[in-house]
Amino acid sequence: MPIILYADATLCDHLGKTSRHPVFMTLGNIPLARRNNTDAKILLSYIPSIEYCSTSEKKSAQYHSATHELFHCALATILRPLRVLSYTGIYLYVNKIFKWFYPFLALIISDWPEAYAMGTIYGSSNALHPCHFCLVDRDSMNNIHIKKEDIIIHDKNNTKLLYVKEIIDMYIWSRQQGYTDLDLNEFEVRRQNIMTLISKL
Repeated sequence: MPIILYADATLCDHLGKTSRHPVFMTLGNIPLARRNNTDAKILLSYIPSIEYCSTSEKKSAQYHSATHELFHCALATILRPLRVLSYTGIYLYVNKIFKWFYPFLALIISDWPEAYAMGTIYGSSNALHPCHFCLVDRDSMNNIHIKKEDIIIHDKNNTKLLYVKEIIDMYIWSRQQGYTDLDLNEFEVRRQNIMTLISKL
């Protein structure tokens, strides 16, 4: 039984100061023409958000890290029952008959900000790897002659390897540019911060 989720943050006032992040659920076997009706989907939950006191706090690395972690923890909590039922199955009463179903997450419909958040990538078209499905760099995104083996799927292991490669490239570039040890100390701090983020993936 395919499960489809809708996730989209929405503003609750004209000033844009209050927003909520609802998650709706529907079934994939409901005809598309009827799926958009209000009785064909339910409000599953709201993804919580972290309040901030100032603009500087909102732009801080700690705030971004906490926001990302909260988003994924909330999403994991929402999907935990579905993960269990996808293995054990469930009896449902359909047309006066009990039937055995194995529900599974078939699709999450969202716009770009949610897709970036779910893919744990930098949410900008200026990112080095702007796609949330693959790790193709932005200069090759419009290359219609790209080879299949050059399209690397965006997953946990490939992302870690990519980050490590970029750290090494950054270090080599710093040495070639003749940076001093003092500059490299700053680089080491940045490297440690990146490795901390990688360990959480």
